[in-house]
Amino acid sequence: LSAGPETLFVARALVTRHPALTIHAIMHGNMADLAGWRSRDPRHRWIDLRAGLRWAQHARIRLVVLEHYIASAARAGGPGWYGLAHPLLVWPHPTLASEAPQPTPWQPGPRLRITVPGVANREKGFDDVLNLAAGAPQHDWYVTGRLGAEYRDGPPPMPAASGRLPRPAYLAALRRADYAILMQRPEYEMTASGSLLDCATSRVPLIGLQTPA
Repeated sequence: LSAGPETLFVARALVTRHPALTIHAIMHGNMADLAGWRSRDPRHRWIDLRAGLRWAQHARIRLVVLEHYIASAARAGGPGWYGLAHPLLVWPHPTLASEAPQPTPWQPGPRLRITVPGVANREKGFDDVLNLAAGAPQHDWYVTGRLGAEYRDGPPPMPAASGRLPRPAYLAALRRADYAILMQRPEYEMTASGSLLDCATSRVPLIGLQTPA
């Protein structure tokens, strides 16, 4: 399972109901919620990720992250910070060898094609990408994926898909780029980036800005 707050509540109900069941819950992008600001609304705090993690403290609910660094950072925060009473498992990144393209020479032209992989939203720093694109109009900028909801009113600020792309179409659009750019806010330090993995698998050079050292 991919572990959001609701998933963790359901996982606890399932292992309580079924004594032989063991659930592995993968902590992915939602780990950013642990490092970010927490709502002061008591109604929301009853059902947010930290509340879900408290309910997930069960011998047959195994929490999984995708990098050893993330596991170490979570443990360093202490049980009061991330609400875990048992160890985190670390699984390898879910990359597929079958998706790796054949090696081809990298031959960028004078007009570069620069893409933003994944969902382009303000939370991940897309406004910063728009500022960069405005300062470099001699290059072609586009989103491999869709725009966040905050950009859907009015003309799109950058070419993007109108909805979720099928996996083959997404990879084809990504591989047309000379560079991909990721601008992640510091709270995303606790997440394994699927977009970064897609760039690495597709052999697309990556420009990373605002990423923690």
